[in-house]
Amino acid sequence: MTKVSARAPVEPNPLFAIFLMTTAMLIVPVMDIIAKYLSSALPALEVTFGRFFSSS
Repeated sequence: MTKVSARAPVEPNPLFAIFLMTTAMLIVPVMDIIAKYLSSALPALEVTFGRFFSSS
């Protein structure tokens, strides 16, 4: 059997959680705006691939 390492408990940090959520909710619309702007100059398949590649 393998030995399970004990980790130190993580203290909850609500301000950091709020910061992460706010950042995520700002990135999503910005990525959508960039995709709509690029779709006027590039084919939709390329824009879709770029969105998929950048989000992975």
